[in-house]
Amino acid sequence: ASTSTTNFFYTTPPSYELSLEDFESFALSRLIVLRKIEELKVKGLDRNQYNDALKRVVNLQLPSSGASQPAKKHNEKRDLASHFILRLAYCRTEELRRWLLTQELALFKFRLEDLEKRGGKDMSAFMKNAGISFDKITQDEKQSMQSQLRFNMSYRDFEASSFYRIPFAEAVDLIGRRLVHVRAGMAYVPGGKLVSIICARFRS
Repeated sequence: ASTSTTNFFYTTPPSYELSLEDFESFALSRLIVLRKIEELKVKGLDRNQYNDALKRVVNLQLPSSGASQPAKKHNEKRDLASHFILRLAYCRTEELRRWLLTQELALFKFRLEDLEKRGGKDMSAFMKNAGISFDKITQDEKQSMQSQLRFNMSYRDFEASSFYRIPFAEAVDLIGRRLVHVRAGMAYVPGGKLVSIICARFRS
């Protein structure tokens, strides 16, 4: 299975063997990150402070890149394997499963937002690798619905955005916060708001 860090949807368990030392080391690295997420949540930090603090520990324990190709592959292997190791370790009770899902979702959202900041190509690569596709509206549709779609956007942001037609049920969070236009049971979601939709899929 691919261990690309742009494919952290974790749909397929790793098929490679791990030494006992790597097994313990990988699991500990991820647990440090997840416990840091829990710790940061109760500190009342603003979003930038939270992201900066989490980025430091993620870069140290679960880096997504490396100085060389072997180092990069090792980091990708660590990320994939550690996710499934903790899934096994935390499946014993509902409370443990809930804790793991909450922290994993926060890590997933952090990484997805980081991809988004890097630009459309990285997000598109992730979506392709994860098998995620959305119904992108045409430029003509976008222009014909301009008054509805840019109700909470500047003209500049509107022009730079692509919009996707998403089923109502998948966009409840955005609809509840009045961040998207709804028509005929479909939400029209700008590319910059896809993180919320993808996180909902990850949770399921």
